[in-house]
Amino acid sequence: MFKLLAALPLLIVSPGAFAQSVPDDAHKVMWCALAFQIFFVDPHRSSVEEIEVFKPYADAAKLLLDHGRASLAAAGFSDEAANQVRRALVPEVTRQVNREEAAEFTTTDCAALAKAHGAAAGPETVSLVSPAV
Repeated sequence: MFKLLAALPLLIVSPGAFAQSVPDDAHKVMWCALAFQIFFVDPHRSSVEEIEVFKPYADAAKLLLDHGRASLAAAGFSDEAANQVRRALVPEVTRQVNREEAAEFTTTDCAALAKAHGAAAGPETVSLVSPAV
């Protein structure tokens, strides 16, 4: 009986101990999708003219997000776990595109990734981070 009780703490492990690791390719795709969304799409939702101008970036963001979710699913992530990955990345990507932190990926990286996944347009000539203040 004592041996069983002594082993009990080994059986009680936090759920985080078995947390899945996000594959690098899925992380990059999700990061770029969110960067496109945060930088190119969200600030321009109030203007019909701007919505049309930035539609290629909205399409690229959606395409990349779909690919990121598919990569996570292939790695064994549930829909809820994929949503958690996305939610966890939003503040990080926001800080990076607003130049509060160094950006993890460049505009060139994300544009190439979007095109590799079939996006019609990418922001090759636009900086993916806000201008320095």
